[in-house]
Amino acid sequence: MTWQLKDIKKNKWLALLLVNFILVVSSLSLGQLLAVADGMPIGIKTILPENQRTKATYFDLRMEPGQHQTIEIALSNVSDEEVKVHLKTNPAQTNDNGVIIYSESDKDNRLASRTISFSDITNVDEDVVIAAKTTKQVPIELQMPKESFDGIVLGGIHVTIAENEESNET
Repeated sequence: MTWQLKDIKKNKWLALLLVNFILVVSSLSLGQLLAVADGMPIGIKTILPENQRTKATYFDLRMEPGQHQTIEIALSNVSDEEVKVHLKTNPAQTNDNGVIIYSESDKDNRLASRTISFSDITNVDEDVVIAAKTTKQVPIELQMPKESFDGIVLGGIHVTIAENEESNET
């Protein structure tokens, strides 16, 4: 069977349509709930500000040089006990396959030309205590550099359960 160029283009569009459909359906079922890891009693939800560029559930903001803004995430503790979480901002990087990752990495895969890091423009309380069965809004301060630049600053907010301090003492 021989493929013609129009058949290949048609199949690409069908594949793209299918992928978009799956993404839309999965985002509708999740709403704005971004993360509830298996066994982790914390749910994470973005509180989207007015300068949100898209209807995505992640922050996609348009900011001006020198602009300061406070964004918020809502952390929900679904457990029956108080939970202490640790928050850390991470610049986006690429893994060995060229895929963007937003979590901590031992490697520094930043582009040499990148001068602005997500971690450099954000400030968040590192440790937050959330009472049982409650939701707490956590502010994240953003401070854009005074000089304008072309491009996008990508990053992630890594939320983990803080280790029990008593178990670290020997």
